[in-house]
Amino acid sequence: MKILILDVMQDSNAPPKLISPSLAETLDLELATVPLRVILGAEHVIDAVGIGNTDATTITINSTTIAIPIAASPELHNGLYLISPIRASTLMISHDGTYLGRLAMGTARHLGCSPSREPGFWTTSKPRISASGQVITAAGSVGGRQIGLQIKYKITEEIFSDLQRAWPTIAQGYPYFIMFDAAERHRMPWARMYAFAGNDRGKAFVLQSSANKFLYSKKLTLKEAF
Repeated sequence: MKILILDVMQDSNAPPKLISPSLAETLDLELATVPLRVILGAEHVIDAVGIGNTDATTITINSTTIAIPIAASPELHNGLYLISPIRASTLMISHDGTYLGRLAMGTARHLGCSPSREPGFWTTSKPRISASGQVITAAGSVGGRQIGLQIKYKITEEIFSDLQRAWPTIAQGYPYFIMFDAAERHRMPWARMYAFAGNDRGKAFVLQSSANKFLYSKKLTLKEAF
């Protein structure tokens, strides 16, 4: 799978709602005719874009246009999209929608993976059963997709550098933008996710190693975030 660890938009003049981890905090601007100008903290090579919660069908960054599949249900749009690499310190962003929850950019990193558990769903709902046997639903609960994965990866210098530079947001629990590779999709029902990465006990999962460039294997659960 491809994962975006370092989001270069976090070090920019982008509107706070565009880089917030909560997809409900949307930037409600129509950018079809007047693009949004974002200045990054430095020049970066960008080959991956994380998109979360938008009604747009296309998003254009400089001269690169990303098509968002309209056939899928809205939550399935959230995740990582690969683009031809661009090098820039200033971005002109436009789209054909009316709102955008989060936009992340950077370099995608590859982690080999395979499902360790069947894909399914999670929920915070805790319904009660009354004395007469009636179900009393839980108000305010949320739920989403989840999948258990066996991750086999090598800690490379590039991945470690991304982790070190992105630690301020990782430590705050920012979800990851993820895209599954074509070979992996034969065993998974989804192409991409915006998800928390943790173990089965709900603790945060951090890619780390005491030895560089050795092969490791870890289990983690991706839980859809919003």
